[in-house]
Order: sequence, then structure tokens, then C-alpha cells
Amino acid sequence: MNFLRSFFLVLSLVLALSTGARSHYITHHNGFAAAMAGTRLANGQTLTAQGQRLVASNASTVPMHVLDSATVTASAYRFMVRLANKHNKPGHSYSASDIDHNTTFRTDATQCGLVFDRISDNDYWTVVMTCANSHLHDDVMDRRSMTVTATHMVNGKDVFTQQQTVTQGVNLYDGLNSIMVQVNEQETIVSVGDKELTTVLTIPTQHRPVPVGVGAFVGPAGKTEIERMVTAFTVDHHVDVDTPWTIEALDSHFADSDDPLEGYWRYLDRDMEDRWLRLGGRYTLALVATSDGYDIIYVDGAQTKRQQWVAGKLKGHLRKTSFVDNYDATWIDATMLPIDKDVYASFDNGTILTLHFPVYKSQLRFAKKDF
Repeated sequence: MNFLRSFFLVLSLVLALSTGARSHYITHHNGFAAAMAGTRLANGQTLTAQGQRLVASNASTVPMHVLDSATVTASAYRFMVRLANKHNKPGHSYSASDIDHNTTFRTDATQCGLVFDRISDNDYWTVVMTCANSHLHDDVMDRRSMTVTATHMVNGKDVFTQQQTVTQGVNLYDGLNSIMVQVNEQETIVSVGDKELTTVLTIPTQHRPVPVGVGAFVGPAGKTEIERMVTAFTVDHHVDVDTPWTIEALDSHFADSDDPLEGYWRYLDRDMEDRWLRLGGRYTLALVATSDGYDIIYVDGAQTKRQQWVAGKLKGHLRKTSFVDNYDATWIDATMLPIDKDVYASFDNGTILTLHFPVYKSQLRFAKKDF
């Protein structure tokens, strides 16, 4: 078993055995669903699943960020991308167009790599690989090499750059390479390799105290085939689900309530992609009004971890939006971990509550219970 296969096996075992560890795997096994959901494309950029790889083509002059829809909230994490630069042939040049300014960009050194510690479109770190020949048409003097460059972009400007040239242990053409960052609160260690990862850069970084994005990077005129992206971090995401509510208190509260959405809601049906999201029980829930929406209180019906779920536990929260009968949502799963990325809720005639999980291609429906 080669080094990379060993790495992923060990990583999987460590994460599986770590209490409270949360991991994200985006591979051909789930159709790269999280990357497809998290990426916003500019003109000239395409993202398609082809066989066991995700193909990112960038015919634009705007850099392409293929982003995991889930963010990283830990102060230390590892992120790896295994990819192949398909626009990386010696002696070839590739073009990209700026549609807004009607200009064309050509390069014979396209870039691919990864994005990490991404706050916004204007604030992020990248580590990119670029290959070049020293004397392209001189068979005696010519040497091909890869430059690994770490860059911090703030407000569209490069505020930090560090580089290292590599000639061995990497694929210098259009084959697969892995690139990984290990981030902590003081530094980021960058490793690359085709079969074995080797540290090439250690750069000073300070992890943001807010969630950050990670993903693959494709430069202008680039075409990259992504085989795998792996994010790994260990943090206790379990939330405090205790509330003061009891069944007696809920009954008393609802008896005096004139809010049409407050009350008990029973499981109705589901439309779920079981590979990504599974039903933890046919729940009965209670909605209790708060200043910004509604708390979802567990009442009955848990199958998974049912001894831990007693009536009165918090099962989630609905937050008001500017749209009538539509709410941003947090759902606390059967293991008491929150799901809050791209989750929303909608009401139909005040009698049907639908919880939508678009990243997981799933939804749950509940019906209002009459007193």
C-alpha cells in the first residue's frame, strides 16, 4: 500500500475513534456533493463530475475556488487536495477571456492548488503549484521544475508570498499530485508530492476566530481534475441541549398561546438520501416562540440515542428571514451535533413544517397536531 493510501486509511481510523471529531470527505463516492454545492462559478468556469473525478475548467481570468460547502471552525486542521493539472504540457500555452473587458489572457504556466483560511472572496490564503522549463528547446540544459507558492490575499492584494522550488517527488506534467496544509494558531505547514508528501514550506499564519472555507484553486486558463479533497479537524461540536421545558410546561404554555405556529408537530414523511443523511426517529416536536424565531423542542419518537433524548431537550432552532413562512434553521442530529449549513424551514398553510437539507438532498416534514 503506497504512502497516500496509508495516510487516508490512518486518517479515517483516527477520526472514527476520536470523541467529538468531525470530518468532511468529498470524493467520487458521494459525487462531490459538498464541492458542487459550495462553489460559485464565474463566466467561463465549469465544474462537472466525470467518472471518479471532479473536473474544474477555468476559461476566465478570475481565479476559481472550488469550495467545500462546510466551513472549518477549529483552531487547528488539515486540508488535502489530490489533483492533476491538465493544462501543464511543456511548449503549450492556454487562454482565458475577460468577458467584461473583452480581453484575452494567455499563459504557459497555469496554476492549481488549494484555498484555505478563506473568509470571503477578498480575504483568503492559497497554495498553488506552477511548473516551468528552464531551457525549453535545449535538450542538454533544460530542467523542468515546480514552484510552490503560498499567498495571502486581502482586499484583492497580495500581502504575503513565500515560495519553494521542487524538482523531485512531484509529477511535473499532467499526473496526480497531493498538496496539504496543516494549520494551527501559529503556523501552516505545506506538503506536496505525487506518491509521498514532503514538507516544502512553513509559513506564519494566525487562524481566524471565525469559520473559514477550504477548497481547490484553479488559476486562469487552467483545467484541473480533482480526485479527492479531505478536511480533518477535531473539535467538540456537541451542543448543550438542556432546556427548562417539560411536557407539563409546554401544555400550559400552548394553552395560553395565540401564535398559530406554536404547538406540537408530528413526523409526517421524509424524502432523504440515506447515503448522506439518515432518520434518527419519527419525532414529535414542539415549537416555542423566541425573540428571533422558534426553538424546536424534542418531545418523543427518537430511535437513535433514544435513552439520551428525553422530552424537553433542544432539537433545533428556526430564525426569521425577510420571507414569509421561511426560516433559516439549525437542526441538532441524533448524536447532538448541529447541522446548520444551508438548512432552512418552510411552512405550508401553518399546518405542514418542512425542514430542507439541500446539501444532503433530503427533507423532513411534520404536521401540526391539533389540541
